[in-house]
Amino acid sequence: MIIRGNKSKYQDILKKAGSYNKLEKKEKLWTLMALFEMNIIDLERIVEREDIISFELNFWDCIKSFCEFMLLLNDIQKRFKWYGKILQDLYPKVYEDVKMSLYEKDLKKKLDKLKRLNKYFQGGLIKNGFSKKEVEYWHNHNLDLLLFQRF
Repeated sequence: MIIRGNKSKYQDILKKAGSYNKLEKKEKLWTLMALFEMNIIDLERIVEREDIISFELNFWDCIKSFCEFMLLLNDIQKRFKWYGKILQDLYPKVYEDVKMSLYEKDLKKKLDKLKRLNKYFQGGLIKNGFSKKEVEYWHNHNLDLLLFQRF
């Protein structure tokens, strides 16, 4: 579909609609990390129940949050089908770490490999202006920093 119109009239509006300012990016990064961590907590309980279907649903939510986070560090936002290729191009080591968790069959081991991705969240948040204390004690700061807690 092609949209026709006065390009100069809408150029600034479209540019702003498709971008984040620095504060919005920080909020989005924090929210993605918190969603990942909350799913990890759920996954720990799910592993104990050996509920494979619930595990897979929560696991893929974690992978989605993680991939969105890593791409947003480079100011990239894409839909699901682009995560793997872009992640592989930008972060080959990270991509391999994600793949290791994807192919693990044992639920406990799969969860452990998923938890190891946390180091990337911590490093990315600190590089984007969060303190080490905020990152280490993330659960104490959610009411102030999570996007969905503000509305």
